[in-house]
Amino acid sequence: MVFDRLGEAVVAHPWRIIVAWVAVAAFIIIPPPSLTRFTSNNNSSFLPGSYQSVQAENVAQENFPAVAGASGLIAVNRTDSGVLTTSDQQKISALAGSLSGAHIPAVTSVTTSASHLSGDGKVQLVQLVQVVFAGQPGDQGPNAAVPDVRDRTTDFLAGSGLQGGLTGNAAISVDSTNAFRNAEKIITVATVVLILLLLGFVFRSPIIAVLPIAIIGIVHQMAEAVTADLADWLGFVVGPELAPLLLVVMFGVGTDYIVFLLFRHREHVSKGDGALASLESLRALAPGCGPRSQRTIRTRSPPSTTWRVRSGPRRTGRSPARRCWWAGRRHSWSMSVPRCVMI
Repeated sequence: MVFDRLGEAVVAHPWRIIVAWVAVAAFIIIPPPSLTRFTSNNNSSFLPGSYQSVQAENVAQENFPAVAGASGLIAVNRTDSGVLTTSDQQKISALAGSLSGAHIPAVTSVTTSASHLSGDGKVQLVQLVQVVFAGQPGDQGPNAAVPDVRDRTTDFLAGSGLQGGLTGNAAISVDSTNAFRNAEKIITVATVVLILLLLGFVFRSPIIAVLPIAIIGIVHQMAEAVTADLADWLGFVVGPELAPLLLVVMFGVGTDYIVFLLFRHREHVSKGDGALASLESLRALAPGCGPRSQRTIRTRSPPSTTWRVRSGPRRTGRSPARRCWWAGRRHSWSMSVPRCVMI
C-alpha cells in the first residue's frame, strides 16, 4: 500500500525527511511573499467581470469617479474647537493645493471651497477637503495612498492650530484591514503563550513546549506563502479575515495532533514499553498503515544513532519520571529513528 511504504520510508530515514522538509520550507518562505498584497476589503474584487454589478460599477467609475469610486473627506477644524478664521480657511485651501500638487499615486483630485464650510452661515467650525482616489475601496492604489494623504495633512497643519482627519470609504477600508492585523497579532501572542503554558505544565518539558510552536509556526508561514503565490499566479484576492482564521486553524489542529501523539507515546512508555516500541505502535495511527508497517525487524546493519531511556525515582501518585541521554552507537537495529521524547 502507498501509505505503508510512505510510513516505512519516513521512519527508516527520519533525518533525510527532516532535511527535505526544511529545504522545502526555506524554498517557499524565502523570500517571504506578502499575503497583504492580495488582501482586499472590496467585495466586488471577488466577482468576475462578467457580472452585471461589476460592469455597471466600472461604467460609473469611469464617468463619475467622485461618486462611484474610492473617495475621502478631510475634516479640518481648530484644535481649540474655535471658529475658523479667514487665515484658517486660506490655510485649508493651501492644504488642498499642496496635496493636489504632490501628485500622490492613485489620488486623482483634491478640492475644497466655501461650500464645504459647516455652520448656519454665521459660524464656521469645520471645513471639508474632498479627496478622490483612482479605483475602488480596498484596491492597492487607494490603500497605499490613504496613509500618505494622512501623513502629509498632519505635517502641513502642524503648528497652525488646525487638525485634520481623513475619513470616507477608502480610509475606512484601510482602517478595517489594520484592525484585522492588530487582532491577528493579539491572537498570535495569546495562542503561543497558552500553548507554551499548557504543554509545559502537562509534560514538564521545555522541549515539548517549544518544539510544537516552532514546527507549527513554520507550517503556518508555508501556508501563507503558498496562498500568496497562488493569489499571484491565479489573480485572485482574499479577505482580511483569512490571516487570523488561518492562524487559529493551523495552531489549533497542529497542537491537537501533536498532543495526541505525545499522550499515546507517554502511555506506552509508562507501561514499560521501550521508546522504539512506542514509536512503532504510533505508526499504526497513520491512515493506511497495516500490519506490515508495524513490524519490528532486527538485522545486522551499519551503526545507527539511538537514544536510551532510563526510569528515575518514582513519585507518589505519579508516573515514573523519564530521563534521556546520548547513548552512543548501536548495531542491532536496521532503522535509525528518534527514540526518546522528554516526558
